[in-house]
Amino acid sequence: MYWTLVKFLNVHKISDKTLERRLLTLEQAVSDLQQKINNQPTSENWLQKLIGSISDEAAFMEALEYGRTSRQTDKSTEEVKKLTSKGEIPA
Repeated sequence: MYWTLVKFLNVHKISDKTLERRLLTLEQAVSDLQQKINNQPTSENWLQKLIGSISDEAAFMEALEYGRTSRQTDKSTEEVKKLTSKGEIPA
């Protein structure tokens, strides 16, 4: 990382003043983000975080049905493989 920065500075010839200003801006941005994170209320229960996050109930119900169908299809495929391997149904 350090050498990448050195190469960048050599190629672009950034002055010390410009570099210092950009570094201060970056440090301030990081500080602001840290404060935002630290000031957010935390919920001990993961479910509380999830409640209300689903704004489109129809899409959610469709996703549940898709998952259910997918699991049932997987079970059917596994049953067929078992029966085929036992010779109970022809392959």
